[in-house]
Amino acid sequence: MTPRSNLLTFIAFFAALGCGPQALEPETAPPTGIFQTTTPPPADGVHKFLVHDVLEGDKYWFLEAQEMDGTKYWVATAPGNFQRGGTYQFSGGLFKTGYRSEEFDRTFDALYLVAAVTPLGVPAAPAMTQATPVEPAEGATPIAEVVAEAQQRAGQRVRVTGRVTKVNPDIMNRHWIHLQDGSRDDFDFVVTSDQIVPVGHTVTVEGTLSVDRDFGAGYRYDVILENGQWIR
Repeated sequence: MTPRSNLLTFIAFFAALGCGPQALEPETAPPTGIFQTTTPPPADGVHKFLVHDVLEGDKYWFLEAQEMDGTKYWVATAPGNFQRGGTYQFSGGLFKTGYRSEEFDRTFDALYLVAAVTPLGVPAAPAMTQATPVEPAEGATPIAEVVAEAQQRAGQRVRVTGRVTKVNPDIMNRHWIHLQDGSRDDFDFVVTSDQIVPVGHTVTVEGTLSVDRDFGAGYRYDVILENGQWIR
């Protein structure tokens, strides 16, 4: 199927749903920062796109996407049943320019890291999900226990499992990942890492536990897990 026929299929699909091309809001402004979205998201908060290509990685699948207004980018998400020429949607996501994939030995000029992508016509997963109890992986300690025993465990390697609720990327040469597991969600548990993961994903990470850590510039933490490496 040629790119032109793919686009015609996309238009026809929208017409069949009765929403028409006008449902897609154009995004005209260029990105203003390494992890900032272009302009406010579509009016309904959902990106709808046609897939031109699929790259199947070990951890993420990369979808070459095009919206109805011609906007092109890649979407990195969990492996799934994605087809070239298929139409899909997502909400939220973390936008990045110059994203480097060592697995595919290439740099993606514009890419969204997305927790969930659904076929068009199926309700899109919400951009932000409230944390629910997460079962710790083997060898992982509940966040509540880590916080309660932080003084005794300071300087030790600690493994936790949690859902990513927020990401502050590329600050002080590291990413700041906020996790919740349902055991102590009133505590802002943060992991620093050189690896990034999208909001909404459940991950297991291991790092060095620090207490009373002051990085300067207002980044001070009673408890923080540093140099985190994702186990899964």
